[in-house]
Amino acid sequence: MRQQQQLPRLSEDEQFPGRLHTQSRKLKFGTTENFNKKSKKQSPMAESQFIKQIDTKLEQYNKDIELRNDMIVTIEKGFESVKQELIKEKLLNEEKTKQLQDLGSQYQAAQSKLKSIHESNKNAGQQGTDKDKDKIHQLETVQKAILTKEHQLNQTIDSLNTQLNDITHKIKTKEEMPDDSKKLKESIRKSEEKKYKSQAIMDELKKNLESIQAEKLLIKNQMDQYKKEYLAKEECLSSEFNNIQNKIKELQKEKNQLQEQVKKQPVNSQDQNNKLQEAINQFKQQLTEQNKLKDKEINQWKANLDISIKNFDQLSQQIEDYKLKIEASSKNLNEKTNSVEQIHKSIGEQEKTLKNQQAEIKLLNQKIDECNKKLGDSKPKNMSQVIETISILEKTHKEIQKGLACTFCNKFIKQPVTIIPCGHSYCFDCKKGYQKECFKCGPKLKIEAMYRNELLDDIIEMVKLVEQSILNMKQITQNQ
Repeated sequence: MRQQQQLPRLSEDEQFPGRLHTQSRKLKFGTTENFNKKSKKQSPMAESQFIKQIDTKLEQYNKDIELRNDMIVTIEKGFESVKQELIKEKLLNEEKTKQLQDLGSQYQAAQSKLKSIHESNKNAGQQGTDKDKDKIHQLETVQKAILTKEHQLNQTIDSLNTQLNDITHKIKTKEEMPDDSKKLKESIRKSEEKKYKSQAIMDELKKNLESIQAEKLLIKNQMDQYKKEYLAKEECLSSEFNNIQNKIKELQKEKNQLQEQVKKQPVNSQDQNNKLQEAINQFKQQLTEQNKLKDKEINQWKANLDISIKNFDQLSQQIEDYKLKIEASSKNLNEKTNSVEQIHKSIGEQEKTLKNQQAEIKLLNQKIDECNKKLGDSKPKNMSQVIETISILEKTHKEIQKGLACTFCNKFIKQPVTIIPCGHSYCFDCKKGYQKECFKCGPKLKIEAMYRNELLDDIIEMVKLVEQSILNMKQITQNQ
């Protein structure tokens, strides 16, 4: 039988030892074991390696862009040099046309003089004197010599025509596939290939961004699941807490009942009271241990959640940085495409100028044919006229030689080298005049480039042929 004895009352903390203070322990999010495993697999080391790979790709892309900028600069310089060469060739062609016009006028004057001499000879022949017949016979011999000389001149003109045809053929070949245009086309092709490569890199970066965004969505979904699981866990814990409170209330009721029974039956109550106190203490210890374990789990979940939030923020920041880099690289690509289009336009303009020069050369050939026809019709009959023409040709030849003199040694130029942008020409051996700076312009002018002027070589050969023809004409006159 139980003895009635008053038991010591428990305080509120002792009555509810496993109580969870939910107001002070509220958390924003929760974690699960599955997400912890995934977060361990997707460690920050793997993310850093992925970021390093993207950084290396971006560095390679920037290097490719710099190389392409250098290529475009060299292409532009090549275009400028080609333009200047074409301008110089145009000027030389204009000088040639002027020289041919002067020769044509000289031939026309010689033709008119020969006609007047022929008419005077006819008038003298009508008088019928023997002396005049002898003179006519002499004039006929002179005329034959002049005809032979004219034939030689025609041969020289034919040789000049062949040289002009060679020059036109060279210009055509340059127009069809010049070395500079080859280099420019190859450089444009390389720049287009680099453009496609950079576009592929951009596509890869976009794919990587899409994959990162997909991972971001997965992380968001995992976070949502995490929240749901945390809320469900919290509900379970609250339900367990309520159950524990109900059990404590039941135990309290049983305790009160036992106390009442002890009061009613005080026999052997001390032993039962001690046993009951021991059972209550054991139950208290179990509740405190359970609360500690649950607190540890909650703290672990909270730490894992903080780590995942930090990783999520870092990923979002990296995505924004990659977006900015991609925008900058797309701007650079647009600028480079615009520059390539401008280069294509300039190539078209150069082709137009070459076609115009070809048309000018055709006109020159037509003029030369006209001069040849006029020369074929002309029949000089007086040696004095021939000597005058020789002297005129010598004067023009000297003027041409002055125009083709080296600016350093003032001699007739040999293997000419032309400087850009001033356009002064020097002998190849006169390196002091053009090696460091232009001898005529001085140190104020910066030498951009220099090239071996093959067009002047052709003109020099033509001048030499004219000189040879003048010498042949002199020999013919001396023999007669």
